[in-house]
Amino acid sequence: MVILQYPEALWLLLAIVPLAWSAWRLVPRIGGTRAWLSCAARALLLALLVVALARPLLPRGSDDVTVAVVVDRSRSVSANALQQAVEWVNAAAAAAPRTETDRLAVVHVAAEAVPGAMPAPTSEVSLLVSPGRRDATRLNSGIELAKAMLPQDTRNRVLLVSDGLDTAGSLAAASASNVPVDVLVVPVDRGRDVRIERLVAPSRARAGLPVEVEVVLQTLVPATGRLVVKHNGVPVQLDGGSDLHLTLASGSTVVPLRVAAGTDLTRVEATWLPDDRTGDAPENDVGRTVILPASVGRVVLVSEDPQETRWLHQVLLDDGIDVQVTDSAAISEGTGSLAAADAIVLVNTPRWAFTPQFETALRIWVERTGGGLLMTGGSQAFGAGGWIGSSLEDTLPVLLDPPAQRQVQRGALVLIMHSCEMERGNYWGRRICETAIESLSSRDLVGIVEYASRRGDASWAFPLQEAGDRVAALQAARQLSYGDMPDFGPSMQASLDALRDVEAGQKHIVLISDGDPQP
Repeated sequence: MVILQYPEALWLLLAIVPLAWSAWRLVPRIGGTRAWLSCAARALLLALLVVALARPLLPRGSDDVTVAVVVDRSRSVSANALQQAVEWVNAAAAAAPRTETDRLAVVHVAAEAVPGAMPAPTSEVSLLVSPGRRDATRLNSGIELAKAMLPQDTRNRVLLVSDGLDTAGSLAAASASNVPVDVLVVPVDRGRDVRIERLVAPSRARAGLPVEVEVVLQTLVPATGRLVVKHNGVPVQLDGGSDLHLTLASGSTVVPLRVAAGTDLTRVEATWLPDDRTGDAPENDVGRTVILPASVGRVVLVSEDPQETRWLHQVLLDDGIDVQVTDSAAISEGTGSLAAADAIVLVNTPRWAFTPQFETALRIWVERTGGGLLMTGGSQAFGAGGWIGSSLEDTLPVLLDPPAQRQVQRGALVLIMHSCEMERGNYWGRRICETAIESLSSRDLVGIVEYASRRGDASWAFPLQEAGDRVAALQAARQLSYGDMPDFGPSMQASLDALRDVEAGQKHIVLISDGDPQP
């Protein structure tokens, strides 16, 4: 089949009509044969010129096949059913007649798409790759990433292994392309799933007094199992033992129990252990709640260096204030430490010392519950600590991004992204890339270079330019194809050439790779 790059040029063939009319008028003067031969020659020349303008292409066929398998790893997919589907795909791939150049690629998708295996004859589907967050299903991003990984020199197909329960994006839009998308349906079986719906407990209680706690379990069909409850990590004695064997009817079941409130944060955790795990989703089998002491909370000083907090600590103690000194790792372990505090002071603490989940929880704690937040200055605080663009930026009463009218020396950053053939390597490479972009000010320059497998050279996924609101740069980071470059030379040279031509106080190249290209 011939493909025309500019089919609109074929409209020029209509010029043959006036040529025929002129030949008909010349018949009485020069004779019919000469007139029509002249018209035919001109029409042939015009047709050749029009075809040349239309730029016809004759695509070369290929017998090689590349299949990209997109595996749905979200929580809605039964683990047993998914394992059976993956075993079937691997068995079908092994039994199918294949050439040495046929390739298989794998993409895992849940809330985000993660490359599992690059297109290669030896690739196979494995569930050992971690899919990241599993609390959402964005199948369109998995299909788009799979299509970006497919080479151009083979016949390509995409196989989607999923239960079809999509929670975000548009699967129809992702499927609308010239790449066929086949679907292997994973059966949905949630009839036997027992989940802990919630734990009901008062938010505050006086130390030493008993507290009523209710465990609410939900099931669609009758089920049996054991309920284990822990109070601050210690199993609670239920009905004479460390667990309680229950026979649940369909619907909701409420199990009341009592725990003693402590002088500090009281944590209650309930775990359901089914007698038969067939069809049960283990991620729904645990529920947690916290009970705060009824007394006044405390001020928590967070610092990576205890010496930086000693003066402030002593001043607060002299005023009779309850003070706790901790570091970022300890306070990031759970949001319960936020609920037990009246105020939190970040003493010269950088953003990268905390997890993204804790950063979001801290903002919600300040805005919705009225918690106090104080950030002190220092070499790793405010903008220097990477808080520009964070969820806390609007919460703080100061501007972290320098105003445009101030003379502040800007920086230039080029990120070279290479495929990382290790567990979740490409996922963490992208997260590092996104975090680096988020730490830039609007006037800083940023660019992204990667290896384009289709063309076989280093190319700009995002040309070096001002970061601005960083949205375009972050979008480019999410659409990387992670080509496997043979050597670092071309990408480093492209980065160096771009940085030479810009004015910046500091210039950096960050290369994210598993290190196997030639230096």
